[in-house]
Amino acid sequence: MRPASFDDHILFLGWNRCAQHAYVKLREHEPAPDLVVLVRPDTHIPAPPGSHSVRDPRDVAVLRAVDIDRARAVLVFPDDEADPSSDHTTIITTRAVRRLNPTTFIAAQLVSPDHRDLFDHAGCDALLDPGTLVSDVMVAGLGAPSSLLVGALLAAPERGGLRIEPTERFVGRRWVDVAKTLLSEGRTLLAVARAGDVLVGVHPDIEIRPDDRLYVLGTP
Repeated sequence: MRPASFDDHILFLGWNRCAQHAYVKLREHEPAPDLVVLVRPDTHIPAPPGSHSVRDPRDVAVLRAVDIDRARAVLVFPDDEADPSSDHTTIITTRAVRRLNPTTFIAAQLVSPDHRDLFDHAGCDALLDPGTLVSDVMVAGLGAPSSLLVGALLAAPERGGLRIEPTERFVGRRWVDVAKTLLSEGRTLLAVARAGDVLVGVHPDIEIRPDDRLYVLGTP
């Protein structure tokens, strides 16, 4: 890997069809964010120009070489979108990222719903289900302007499993507790709209207010 210096970038760990689509979507933003892609040498899907070919994206030296500690967000993709065992590699990668950067936004693509609990403890801010609008949801949560996030979330319910969750039963509860409750129901808490802004990756102790709108990935 050639020496480089990055700051406030979005890091792709792994490359598949979902990653490819997310990359294209992010490039459409104005201004386009700085995207850094790490791919394995045996990746079959063509990677974008300037990608870094590495044997193991989980390697600490590799992650430090791409300034993981200054990344705005990290997207972790499975090697094989059809193989449930790929989830284990994704989980290990997510844990490595979280150790090196405790505050960055991490989104990971899930292959098997049976592994939800494992992802819950790995440090993910957003867990993306198979069959949903995965890459659009990832793009929505990367610190983009609120208008982009709202647009992605509101446009998605007819296309793949995003919805606005009623807040009545969650008022006064902490974000982390609400997230765990929804995860136990097979869904992921992605963002909260509050006072005209949309918050993603909020502090786990923030309390849900009556006027909040919760954006949830997955259907009841």
